[in-house]
Amino acid sequence: MAGAVELIAALGSLPWALVTSASVPLAAMRLEAAGLRPADVMVTAEDVERGKPDPAGYLLAASRLASTRPTA
Repeated sequence: MAGAVELIAALGSLPWALVTSASVPLAAMRLEAAGLRPADVMVTAEDVERGKPDPAGYLLAASRLASTRPTA
């Protein structure tokens, strides 16, 4: 997707998540092919009962991202 490389690069060291209906190996391969650094959190079809556009995957990703924040 146009601008994805620049967007992820602009995040610097901030963690980011990918929510996808792809498997982990396929998602990782596509990220690499697109020149994107690996997602800090990846939620795939295997992680949720209902796929997109159901919010479960996004909520799980948000929860996992919250746990990556450093404690003060």
